[in-house]
Amino acid sequence: MTMGKNADELNKLKRKKTALNEEIKELNKKIIPLELELQNSLQEVGLTKFSTKHVAITMTESEVPDVEDWDSFYNYIVENNAPYLLQRRPMQGAMSEIWNSGQKIDGVNKIKKVTIRTKTI
Repeated sequence: MTMGKNADELNKLKRKKTALNEEIKELNKKIIPLELELQNSLQEVGLTKFSTKHVAITMTESEVPDVEDWDSFYNYIVENNAPYLLQRRPMQGAMSEIWNSGQKIDGVNKIKKVTIRTKTI
């Protein structure tokens, strides 16, 4: 393929992806209330599983973190040497601000990330 054809194909596929993402958003607007209704119904009758001719439903619960006080959480991490409690990914915007001010951050290198964007014209 030529560069022009590749660009056109990329643009076409990205537009299709955008349309599909919009469709997913619309589907989620229907799915989420159904899931909540189903969850409430299952809890009312004390079930965690049931099935129809077409589908088997299983409801599970898990505990997930919800930080209410970030300062306390960070203090815990420092006091207990527990950085593993955080995802290990620097914030790009904050890092750029520090680098743009001329500072260097030990243990962190800059690499080039190339992104190709398309815009329908």
